[in-house]
Amino acid sequence: MFGVFENLSLLQLPERIAIRLCELATTLGHEKSDGIHFVLRITQEDISFMVAASRQSVNKIFSNWQKVGIVEVDYGTVIIKDLAALEKLAATTGG
Repeated sequence: MFGVFENLSLLQLPERIAIRLCELATTLGHEKSDGIHFVLRITQEDISFMVAASRQSVNKIFSNWQKVGIVEVDYGTVIIKDLAALEKLAATTGG
């Protein structure tokens, strides 16, 4: 378990978020015509806890990703619009 946390702590925040969202898409995601929705409510605050970052930092990354069409963020929801792009971001780390 220590190795997992050590590896994640060495990654940049966008990479940590991408890895976590890809994992969540696989386990809790439900594909719809407009993207991957989560069965459970997953907020930016939830993601911030999962990647050991502030909600504000996660919000900045989501804002950038929303501009290029990777995610859509609304109150209390995150929708993955481009899973392939997210997987590419996660794969740049070997994760």
